[in-house]
Amino acid sequence: MGAESQSVARAVDILELLAENGTLGVREIARRMRLSPTIVHRLVSTLASTGYAEQAPDTHKYRIGYRAFRIGCGFLSQSDLDRASTPELVALAEQHQVNSFLGVLRDHAVVYLKVVKSNGPIVINNAPGSLAPPHSTAFGKVLLAALPDKQVAEVMGHEPYKRLTRKTKTSLRALLAELREVRQTGIAISDEENLNNVYSVGAAVRDASGTVVASLSGAVPRQGLTKREIDHLCSLVRDAADSVSRKMGAPPTSSALGR
Repeated sequence: MGAESQSVARAVDILELLAENGTLGVREIARRMRLSPTIVHRLVSTLASTGYAEQAPDTHKYRIGYRAFRIGCGFLSQSDLDRASTPELVALAEQHQVNSFLGVLRDHAVVYLKVVKSNGPIVINNAPGSLAPPHSTAFGKVLLAALPDKQVAEVMGHEPYKRLTRKTKTSLRALLAELREVRQTGIAISDEENLNNVYSVGAAVRDASGTVVASLSGAVPRQGLTKREIDHLCSLVRDAADSVSRKMGAPPTSSALGR
C-alpha cells in the first residue's frame, strides 16, 4: 500500500472510530489505532479542516463533522434526533402544507439535516447536507440566538453580511437586535430575507440538558399570507419543535414565551 493510500485508509478508520464512539481525543485514537499521536494529529487536523471531523470547543476532542453526513449519513442516521424529528417534520409537510427543515450550526453556516417538502407551490432545492446562511434563515437565527452576542459576531465574521434579497439584514447591529427578540419569544422569522416570496418560522430543539442542539423551521409562500395564518404557522412550528425537544428528554423551558 502506498503512502497516500495508507493515509486515506487511516483517515477512514478514524471516521469510523468517531462514528462509533462519539468523541475521542488524539491520544485515545492513537492508542486504539496503534499509531503515534503525531500521525493521528495530522490526520484529524486534515479531516477537521475539510469538515469531515470537528473539534469540540469544551474538551478539544474530535467528533464526526457535517461533511461526513453527505457520504455516510453517520451524522444523523438512527440518532434520537432523527427519530424524534421525523414525525413532526412529516406532519408539518403533509397535514399543513408547510415545507419543513431541521438544521444545525457548523462553522459559519447552517447544515440542513432533514428536508421534507410539502405539496405547496414553493420549490425547495435544498438537500440534506447542504448549507444555508444563518443570518437570513429562520432556523439559522434560532441557532445564533442560542449563542452570546460575542460568539454571534465571531460566527458571522466581517460585515456587511451577504445580501440574499432586498430584505436581508447585513449588519451585526441589526442582527443582534433581532436575536434579542428571538430569545424573548422563542420564535425566529425570515420574511423574504433568504428567498423572495418565502416566509419561514424557526424554533429551537433542545436535548435532555436543555441545550439547543438543532432548530426546526417551516416555510410557506409569502404572497397573500395573512396575520392569522402567520400566527398559526408560528404555533405549528413552535409546537413541533417543543414536541421534538420533549422526545429528546428536554426539561420544560420558557420556550412557551409568547403563547
